[in-house]
Amino acid sequence: MYTPPAGPSSRGPLSAGMHFVFLRDGTLWSAPADGSTPAAQLTPKDITVGTNWVVSSPLPGRSAGNMLAYIDLQRALVHTIRSDGLRDTIVQQPLLKAGVAPSSVWDTAMGEDILTSLTWSKDGSMLAFIADPAGKGSTSLYILSAATGTVQMVSLPMKGSVSHPVWSPDGIRVAFVLTNNGKTSILDYNTQNHGLLMITSSLNSPAYPNDTVLTLDWSPDTNTPAITWSVGVIGQVHSIWLRHVGAGSSTTPQLLINGNFVQAIYSLNGHGGAGSWLLVTSVLGRAGNLWRIDITPGAYPVALTSGKQVNFAQWSSDGTQVDYLDSISSGVGTLYIVNVTTVVNTLIAKGVANEPAPAWSEDGQQLVYNTGTHTIVINVQGNKKLQPLTLQGLASAFVWSATSSHQLVVALSDGKQGVYLVDTQHNSILQLDQQAINGPILWTEVP
Repeated sequence: MYTPPAGPSSRGPLSAGMHFVFLRDGTLWSAPADGSTPAAQLTPKDITVGTNWVVSSPLPGRSAGNMLAYIDLQRALVHTIRSDGLRDTIVQQPLLKAGVAPSSVWDTAMGEDILTSLTWSKDGSMLAFIADPAGKGSTSLYILSAATGTVQMVSLPMKGSVSHPVWSPDGIRVAFVLTNNGKTSILDYNTQNHGLLMITSSLNSPAYPNDTVLTLDWSPDTNTPAITWSVGVIGQVHSIWLRHVGAGSSTTPQLLINGNFVQAIYSLNGHGGAGSWLLVTSVLGRAGNLWRIDITPGAYPVALTSGKQVNFAQWSSDGTQVDYLDSISSGVGTLYIVNVTTVVNTLIAKGVANEPAPAWSEDGQQLVYNTGTHTIVINVQGNKKLQPLTLQGLASAFVWSATSSHQLVVALSDGKQGVYLVDTQHNSILQLDQQAINGPILWTEVP
């Protein structure tokens, strides 16, 4: 592997502790969680970072990951970099064929698949991604060993183009989608014995010949691992499936539910860690009510709302509750929270913006949202009293601290634009930056 010269200013490592990282104008920046120093540039100015950069999962005893991976859009190369800002390293596996202009690929379906493919194994020892280095118009699966820097291509017994790689919770298996001549299959690769398992072949049906995999993920149970997926086209989900992959498991996928849904949102933590899907019904092509169905054997769908038009829904961090926006118009809707066990719906507020989406704290106890002019926090376990923050303006992003239930990072895009640290317990703010950002804010930890 080739390690280029030290990044932006040949500076030393960033200080130990928690940092939040964000992307601005193609460059990654990192700022300490205590606001003690300004944000530092992580990546060189001559590199344009793709929006789907990723942070490794926290190691045992840590609160956030210590490795990042990103794609340089100009050169179609994957980079890894430590959370302290050192060792920005090029992965020696081109994503595209030499001579192919990356800008001609990124806006295609294959380009989108490549850009969204970066995914770390749970222990951060491996990075999976897809690439088309031969210029054949089809992608293959590659796995980087973070320790050795070597890259392995996963050989397949059939032709096709790979997409949607996703690691199992134990970090041993990678499930992925394979598409060939309009037929879609799901396979599972075992990194320990290098075995391949066909999960389902040709999931397209005569009734829905254009169906594909919309979401692919794993069950939370590492003892009896299972893969779950939704099938359909954007805006029309037709079925939800489950297939166990452990020893002695059935070779036939199990249909959990079929129908016509506008959305299907899965969470490993859903329903308190059972692994569960949220389903938004379709009423004459428009969003209807919200249901859930667990991926446990014998599970049945449970209605969570009645008489609603659910345009946005998401699981809480702990999977015990769901927040949703009813009847969104001009980017705002009415915010509700529903307990997925008791099915008690609570009206929180009207006029809530769907961009950025409301965000749950790490412990699932608090929710933050924006109205376009105000940012408001609610403690969902207490009396659900609304706490407007002194910070005013249109938010473009926010994220809760990974270590403190009272710390929040908010980015404003108008008014007093910039990035702010918010202490929700004392309703105090500290401005860290005076420029707007659009996109996710992720936590890292410098050991």
